[in-house]
Amino acid sequence: MEEIKGSYLSSLRVNEQIGLLKQVITILRKFNVSTLELEAELLRLEGSTDQFEKSTSVLSEKEKTLELEEADGVVDAFVSSMKGYLKSLARNPKPEKNQPAGYLLGIFQQQGWEVEALPYEAESAVISKVDGIFKSNAAAAKALKDAMAEPFWDDVMEAEAKFLEIQQKRVVSAAEKATVMSSVVARREAQNACKALFKKINAFATVSPKPEYGQMINQINEIIEGKRAQLLARHTLAGKK
Repeated sequence: MEEIKGSYLSSLRVNEQIGLLKQVITILRKFNVSTLELEAELLRLEGSTDQFEKSTSVLSEKEKTLELEEADGVVDAFVSSMKGYLKSLARNPKPEKNQPAGYLLGIFQQQGWEVEALPYEAESAVISKVDGIFKSNAAAAKALKDAMAEPFWDDVMEAEAKFLEIQQKRVVSAAEKATVMSSVVARREAQNACKALFKKINAFATVSPKPEYGQMINQINEIIEGKRAQLLARHTLAGKK
């Protein structure tokens, strides 16, 4: 009876390791693993793979801060662009141009003219208030339309929504942090779970008449052979450089 070949996990890149583990899980879930006495091992592999993936997807505090700063910069740029447009329009000699622009500038003056210089939370609060005025105040909504400034505000709100989304993702509770293993520990646990599962499948395949074990081995070996070929091609390419 053929056995599962070495998985080459330790030689693969992190994303490739996670991909291989997920492929193995997908294959085994096609079978009735409970009757094949593999449920416990598969559950262990699923859990450890999930932890492994989580541990590699957590951004560092520096990366999170940079991402948030960039998103805030986009919001600031759109707010500045809108205020610049309104100030220019307010100098237009035509009342139908300068009056709605002046009205809108007055709203910004009342709520916080230097909104771009405010801390994150304060800036978001001002933007939210201004947006509320535009939505609930008929005169403000009319001025926004008459000044043809709706596209400018749409840009602000779209950028603000993106900023808030990134900010929300950045907030990770202490409890959530505690559930995420270090990537080194998570990877080792996933590798050990995979090895234990392969060992049990190989052992059962030699003593059980059930054909499912052989089918599992063949399908898993196809994946592993593909990874082996990928590694070989990579090493060959590296040798030519």
